[in-house]
Amino acid sequence: MKTFLYLPVLAGILFLISCSGEQDTLKQAHEVHLESAATAQELHKTLSILQNRALPPSQKSKADSLSQLLDQWQEALLEVPGFEHEHTHEGPHEHKPAPAMTAESMLDYQIQAKEAILSIQMQLEEITP
Repeated sequence: MKTFLYLPVLAGILFLISCSGEQDTLKQAHEVHLESAATAQELHKTLSILQNRALPPSQKSKADSLSQLLDQWQEALLEVPGFEHEHTHEGPHEHKPAPAMTAESMLDYQIQAKEAILSIQMQLEEITP
């Protein structure tokens, strides 16, 4: 009889632990998302400044390409479930709702998105005087 009572309690505890771990992973994914969005905002500002300058044709072309890449990156960016519309950054930021995925998959996605925006940032630094 005691074993019968302990099983539901144990199952409940394990469920709460797994949910807590999942929520921590989603919080981490959200932090990565915010870092990426802040980087994107800075890149938008830098590109706007560059595009208003008289640049050599090769730099102008590269800036235009990076601007398009940045727009595509922003369009592909997914919200972290549970953190929709919680943004500290300004500017255009319409993100697609996330498809059904695990918390770990969402974290991996946000890390890859951050790597992509950092790659754009490095390319922009190559043409920034």
